[in-house]
Amino acid sequence: MPIKTPPNGFEYRSLSSEDEIRFLYLNPAKSSEPVTARLLHSPLSSAPAFSALSYAWVLEPDYDDPDEYDAHKLTPCIISIQDENDEVFNVTVTHNLWLALAHLSQFYHGPLWVDQLCVNQSDEYEKSFQVHRMDLVYTQAVQTYLWLGPSNEMRAWGMAQIHWLGEFLHNSGFNGRDNVNFEEAQIFNHYDDPSSLLNGIYGVIRQKWWARVWVIQEVLLSHDPILICGNDSVRFNAVVLTLFFLDQLITRIDAESRPDLYQTTEAILLRASHFIVLLQDMLSVDAAEKRLPLWRIQAIARTAPGLDASDERDRYWGMLGLVKPEHRKFVQVDYGEGVKMHAVEYNIDWAIRQAGW
Repeated sequence: MPIKTPPNGFEYRSLSSEDEIRFLYLNPAKSSEPVTARLLHSPLSSAPAFSALSYAWVLEPDYDDPDEYDAHKLTPCIISIQDENDEVFNVTVTHNLWLALAHLSQFYHGPLWVDQLCVNQSDEYEKSFQVHRMDLVYTQAVQTYLWLGPSNEMRAWGMAQIHWLGEFLHNSGFNGRDNVNFEEAQIFNHYDDPSSLLNGIYGVIRQKWWARVWVIQEVLLSHDPILICGNDSVRFNAVVLTLFFLDQLITRIDAESRPDLYQTTEAILLRASHFIVLLQDMLSVDAAEKRLPLWRIQAIARTAPGLDASDERDRYWGMLGLVKPEHRKFVQVDYGEGVKMHAVEYNIDWAIRQAGW
């Protein structure tokens, strides 16, 4: 069967109802083989058990390893997708997504939700509607894979340290809410120089994924998400415990005698500051509800340092899945070109005042 390469990539069939969704099914492949898949429609309410992917659309320069970055430039890549009529299309995706799919195709072949492919990015109406369903997608997914990108020696070391530290803290009974007894824990006794631990963690935390606004709700709404960097993986709960631990540790570091430890810890916490704040917020709300008031998301969108979105309007819309449904219904999402950022901010302000929050 001939392969189609239409100007817009895949020829999407419109979703037939508000409940319908698309899933990508990766074909088994080795890391060196082309990425191929099928894209099928399904009702979300009766969908088979599926996984979701969280990733940054593009990589950013790796200043610690420029040679590695040169090998992973922002060049788009091609994957072959078969539709429900068995027609095959060559579809262009970002290089980082290609890397993620190439990795997942080695072991996961069930239904997978990927925003870049499962949402028709050329359809502004569909994009606007899907924003209000992101919470349903990620809360219903049985697994979410958090793809950081390719690895190197420093990031591989960092992933191993997060795994070890998370397990150590968990076995010590630390849950993120209690204060750490540093004398009793003696964590740094395991290291000749604790800077190696912190430098490794920073190598992981500095990746582009951490600054992307969309990943916040993708993580916080997911069940047992898995962080993946190259061939290394760790449960995100280990990351949570590590961040909460470092948030307490920085108050115990003497910045004058160990400026290296203090500065590295500070850099980690700054990069992940919005995660730490929202994780703490989530611990204070009803576990069954797992939603926050709109004003809280507004505050994060306005103040979080380094929060990145290719469309500035997504600084608000990219976190709507975390908002209480009775608050979210007042927010208008419209990706039309005529909708400017000041109009989005006005709508958020109006929605907050309207309900008296």
